[in-house]
Amino acid sequence: MKPIKRIEALLEGKRLETPAINLWKHFPPYDEDPKMLIKKTIQFQERFHWDFVKVTYQGLFSIQDWGSKIKWPTRDCEWPIHALV
Repeated sequence: MKPIKRIEALLEGKRLETPAINLWKHFPPYDEDPKMLIKKTIQFQERFHWDFVKVTYQGLFSIQDWGSKIKWPTRDCEWPIHALV
């Protein structure tokens, strides 16, 4: 079953042979630029073929409002470092 059909069946309350799946992640520092965020999201989808996509911006925006400075990783597999200054 193609992903769109699986989601449509799910929304219609039909029983699925396999569950609809998705995994989302943040893409720092690429998510600071909308075009790069979309590019990375599409690459993620094309690599893993999820049933649906959730567009996520960086998850530390709220602490930045309180003065925290973020040191963004240079690779996708690293965690950002944040500290109050």
